[in-house]
Amino acid sequence: MIPVLLGLALSISTIVDGTPQAQPLGSDTFARANDARRKHDYATSARLYEEALRQDPGNGKVALALAETLLDMGQGPAAESLLIRLVASLPERPEPRRALALTYLQNGKNSEALVEARRAVLLDPGNLEGHFCLGSALAAAGQLEQAVPELERSVQGSPPDVRALHRLAIVYAALDDPKTSETFQRVLTLDPRNLGARLNWATYLWQIRDFERGNAQMERVLRAAPSNAELRKKYASSLVEQARYSQAAKQWEIVWKGGSRDYDAACSYAAALGASGRVDEAVQVLRTAIQIDSQKLLAHHTLGRLLLIQQ
Repeated sequence: MIPVLLGLALSISTIVDGTPQAQPLGSDTFARANDARRKHDYATSARLYEEALRQDPGNGKVALALAETLLDMGQGPAAESLLIRLVASLPERPEPRRALALTYLQNGKNSEALVEARRAVLLDPGNLEGHFCLGSALAAAGQLEQAVPELERSVQGSPPDVRALHRLAIVYAALDDPKTSETFQRVLTLDPRNLGARLNWATYLWQIRDFERGNAQMERVLRAAPSNAELRKKYASSLVEQARYSQAAKQWEIVWKGGSRDYDAACSYAAALGASGRVDEAVQVLRTAIQIDSQKLLAHHTLGRLLLIQQ
């Protein structure tokens, strides 16, 4: 699909910005592609955007939507290739530069993202999405203080962009800004199902030793994603740090019974069991860890210590 599109992108000459125009070729296909994308059916929307672009090779709006869909699908390199050519075809348009900046960020090219984001803001300084791109690029480059005013400007819409507000909360947290919790609360008021924001807020609350509120947020995350072993491991590790060993053992037990039975999980589960006084159970789990990998020493050492306790 992509080689054909790269050739088509070279002929693109305009991006439609809402100005009334005659219906272009492929407009019905484009509308169906947009509908599929709204439903998160990215494979269908990408296929339809490609079809619309074949029907109307000069339509930059279609090419841009296709590139953004490829990014939604996790096809960062393909989106990047298409957008580089789109930017070359439309050097004075900010839209493809904003999309390219976000694509560079997803692809781990922070310096390139910063260049494109700055150019996009220069071309369209009033666009809030442009300031989100620039703030995100500055944050990724480690320039957190400089990122704040860009992200603060990007959330001035009504209602504010939840994605931008979440990014701002993350940057505030990294700076230990007192507005952090308030900003996470705004995100979750606008989008209560945003588990990423809830998890990030819980992590921040743990960092500032506000364990009760952090645990409450993490419990809500786990109620929404009960089978996610990695989240439970993260929670269990925090509970150990809080010296809440019985609760940590409970989380590790759920992980263990759910099938995550690798060496590291066994050692962590056993440590929580032992610290909570369930020594016999800890010994059995450690014997399992040794069966998994007899060459590693941690389980041997921990088992020896617990056997001494039992005497």
